[in-house]
Amino acid sequence: MKIYRSCSDCQAYNSLSVIPVFKYAHLFWIPLFYCGKDYILHCDSCGLYYQGDITVDKGIAKNIKPPLWMFSGLIVIVLFLSYLFWDSKTRPERNKQQALELVANPQKGDIYEVKFDEKEFGLYKVDRVENDSVYFLVHDYAVANAYEVSQLEKGEYSDSYTMKVGYRKDDLKEIVNEGYILKVSR
Repeated sequence: MKIYRSCSDCQAYNSLSVIPVFKYAHLFWIPLFYCGKDYILHCDSCGLYYQGDITVDKGIAKNIKPPLWMFSGLIVIVLFLSYLFWDSKTRPERNKQQALELVANPQKGDIYEVKFDEKEFGLYKVDRVENDSVYFLVHDYAVANAYEVSQLEKGEYSDSYTMKVGYRKDDLKEIVNEGYILKVSR
């Protein structure tokens, strides 16, 4: 962008160009957001660059906008947080749909994450399937949080199933719809 001043070195009039230098906040050199700008003047006639305390007319300064890439890190963070929010809101419904599909055709070894009450969650493992009935082994331990249920399948207590219980296949669909079967893994 040209400005109408004369160069202090070669005295050429109308030969100065304004070059904006944008400042931005970054995280490991990934730009997050724009923080301000400085200016460099360049004389097209003699090639001299002026840097330092340069004042540019407000009309010119308003027309110089930071490039969109300076917000790329912030855009990525917002998209990632949006995905996490969407995933947390839709995961229970996706797990319910998957559970309905799998309880329609249970197989030996299927693991059911179940909710006993508001603060007690556990696991059922399909032991056998006969006609319209499904027989489960109930895990000996329970946890207080739905997010910790999958941890029961790991470690030294992974095979701690002693109690047995049975359900009709039709009842399993109702239990899923009521929210007591949270997830089924095959």
